[in-house]
Amino acid sequence: MIIFREEKFGGILFDTETMSYKFIESLSCEESAKIGRMIPAFPGCERRDIVSAPIQVYIELTKKCNLNCRHCFTGAAESDSEGEPAGVWISILDELHSIGVINVRFTGGEPTVKTGWHEILSHAKKLGFAVSLQTNGVYADADDTVKKIAGLALDQVTVSLDGIGRTHDELRGRGAFEKLMASMKLMKAAGIKLRFNTILTKANSAEMPQIFDIVKEYGTAVNLFYMRSLGKGAGNSKISLDFIEHAESAKRALELWKKYPEIHVSHSGFYSPKPARERNPEFPDVSFPYGNIAISISSDAGYWPHHYSIYQGENFRLGKYPHDRVIDVWRFSKKLDGFRRWLLSLRERCEKCIEYRDRCSGINFEMEIEKLSGRSASNPFCVNSAPASQPLEYLED
Repeated sequence: MIIFREEKFGGILFDTETMSYKFIESLSCEESAKIGRMIPAFPGCERRDIVSAPIQVYIELTKKCNLNCRHCFTGAAESDSEGEPAGVWISILDELHSIGVINVRFTGGEPTVKTGWHEILSHAKKLGFAVSLQTNGVYADADDTVKKIAGLALDQVTVSLDGIGRTHDELRGRGAFEKLMASMKLMKAAGIKLRFNTILTKANSAEMPQIFDIVKEYGTAVNLFYMRSLGKGAGNSKISLDFIEHAESAKRALELWKKYPEIHVSHSGFYSPKPARERNPEFPDVSFPYGNIAISISSDAGYWPHHYSIYQGENFRLGKYPHDRVIDVWRFSKKLDGFRRWLLSLRERCEKCIEYRDRCSGINFEMEIEKLSGRSASNPFCVNSAPASQPLEYLED
């Protein structure tokens, strides 16, 4: 389905099949015929540098998790709190719907261990959102959980696949790979087409051909990411790829894409040939999503520029439900505007680097935060020696 939301510059077309969007100045007859849902722009926004409301919102439904992954940037564990009750999330979804948010993405922790998770996602679907679920695929009752997921008719279900057999288990726990494969077989039988997330490491980067074989059989897309040295991942930096290894893995992924052209492949080392801001100067500058087309809501109902910043310091917190409205934070938060300005300063630094759009796709903002905070000695995915501006310079209220 195609969803269209009005904006001052024209509007946003969101494709629920690919979970992608584009800005347009006006609707063509062909585009109008394909639209399944129209959303008016939420009134009252005079700014032209941002879209009228977030396009998508990442919802950390719970920090509680049934696995104890070595590389988890959230540090999620079974002992963690479930977070806000289902009724709070239903109220938040009602608010997001009222301001014209298009896409809600449920993450964790593991969302399916949250009490009331099915009720929450069902409500999101009833409101007309494009809904995606990120899950580890390991369930106490796989038959029941997969049946519930299938019944929701979600627009996207993403599972984490971090290697083959033992490689996956060494990161996520003994038996995790076998349980994931069993769940995927049930999902395939139920007609669920999967998207895969793979955190690249020194061990699994050599297993990309086998990973692509699995993606072809069970899904439509794979996203290959560098490992964030946050949470538990901060203590396992030795298994992470370095800058050169990551660039080489991007080349191998491109070669595999040629072999599997039906699979959509994303890699954090890929880049688009032309920045979004160059396409039309009338469109807001959203060449990166953080705080520009998306925000995140943590399990305690706090608002953040991105789901990594939740774990990088209280100074990134933008507000909290129900004390603050999402739309007010989006349009009037000086802290969020500061975050946006800081990202622009990082981009300007990137664009002066000889590696930019060669072996590097640009900003690793969360690793710059770790380096500048002193929690990490360096950003392993950046070889730019030019000094970077401090985020705190921009985040003062």
